[in-house]
Amino acid sequence: MCRGVRFVFKFGSACGLAVLTSALAVAGQSRDDDVVVRAGAYVERYYERANSLVATEEVVIRPLERGMDDEAHRWRMTNEVRFERDTGASVAPRITRRLIRAKTPEIGSSFQKDCIEQASFSVDPLSLLLPFRRASYRFTRRGTETIAGVRLHRIDFAPLVREPPDVYWQRRCGIIRSGGSTRGRVWVEPGTGAVVRYEDRLPGTVAVPGPPDKNASVDFRLERFDTTVEYQRVTFTEPDETLLLPSRVEVLSKVEGSGIPRMRITRTFSDYRRFLGSARIIG
Repeated sequence: MCRGVRFVFKFGSACGLAVLTSALAVAGQSRDDDVVVRAGAYVERYYERANSLVATEEVVIRPLERGMDDEAHRWRMTNEVRFERDTGASVAPRITRRLIRAKTPEIGSSFQKDCIEQASFSVDPLSLLLPFRRASYRFTRRGTETIAGVRLHRIDFAPLVREPPDVYWQRRCGIIRSGGSTRGRVWVEPGTGAVVRYEDRLPGTVAVPGPPDKNASVDFRLERFDTTVEYQRVTFTEPDETLLLPSRVEVLSKVEGSGIPRMRITRTFSDYRRFLGSARIIG
């Protein structure tokens, strides 16, 4: 058996926090389709505007006990995060990170540094609301719910085709870029289509391929892969503008057979700034 294998959950721009919605943009749209189309139009506008930004990101990685309660030891990192426009109006902003400081736990087992690839973590799953991505998902509107005192439309989504998890190995570190066929829900403002909250979950246990080493165990089971993204309004000046931007991302995972089978990764974002031109930074 390959002892001490670490699974770390990397979210690349291709799959990201994966799976958000799809609508059937056909003649005679239902009310469900209309809400999703408005949300997709919002995401297109959001990606055009949410670029040239800098933020501070606090990352906390917590191993969990069998009951999914936090263990005493945890890892902390602080990054400077940049959101920059990539090619194409319908592409999510490119995200880069610069490590400012890191703190390892004073107790507990050591963690493999090369398993933590902060530069590759993305924070935004909303690209799958875009028109060219929506046809792969089924949407169901579940009425309205109140979050933080605001009435919002809740839209549930599920993939039309089951997909396997996207995993690759770097030595003893298994990097899961997507859990596969996750399903979940998104909450949007009725008038604007702005996305306020996103959640996804695995529908059941998924087999995860092991490392190519023939002497290593291949009996890994992805039993939980829960993602939550919360957004908050951030106001900028010169020019005046208000954007809904990620404020908190949490991933709760359970991979049986790995060296750290249960893990919670929490990322919080603060101190958003906007840079215009090559050097000017505006708060």
